[in-house]
Amino acid sequence: MTEFCKEYNIKHILCAIACPRSNGQVERFNDTILNAMSAAVGEDQDAWESKIIEVQSGINGTINATTGTTPSELLYGYRPRLKFDVVLNNNQADRQGKLKCARDQAVANINKSEQRMKQRYDKNRLDAISYNVEDKVLVRRTPLVKGLTSGKLVQKYMGPVVVTHVLGQWRNYRVAGLAKCHGPRPKRPRAQK
Repeated sequence: MTEFCKEYNIKHILCAIACPRSNGQVERFNDTILNAMSAAVGEDQDAWESKIIEVQSGINGTINATTGTTPSELLYGYRPRLKFDVVLNNNQADRQGKLKCARDQAVANINKSEQRMKQRYDKNRLDAISYNVEDKVLVRRTPLVKGLTSGKLVQKYMGPVVVTHVLGQWRNYRVAGLAKCHGPRPKRPRAQK
């Protein structure tokens, strides 16, 4: 995997599990796809497969607020012809010029949008705390706890546990002592005879 990424100049970034904000761009797009599929399918939940192409062309043909153009236009240099379109300009030289112009404008729009989003995000944020080996910490529980019907009454944190390794620059840690925090597995009540 590392060699493949180096060969194709890909920056591979690992995300923390159960932490949607670490990969917000993908999570936001997944939300867009689910909303579009829900609207396209309506009441017939079993017909979702037949609506994939319709949803895909809708998303690819919708102007993005950040780039100011459609994904298809950035990729191919023209907007795909839809059912109601009649005329399509097939001039290749004109299309290449428009494609370069559209991509340059999209990059400029993305940079502006990134700056606005960063300023809005950083406005009320504090720097994350970094821990060292041997520090005692509490670990946030994931929402799902096996064996329980509801996680609402479960303690929000486990611990304290001890940091044993610092894993890279992304504030991921390996800890010791989680097994004793979980305690015995809850037993299901038996039906009385």
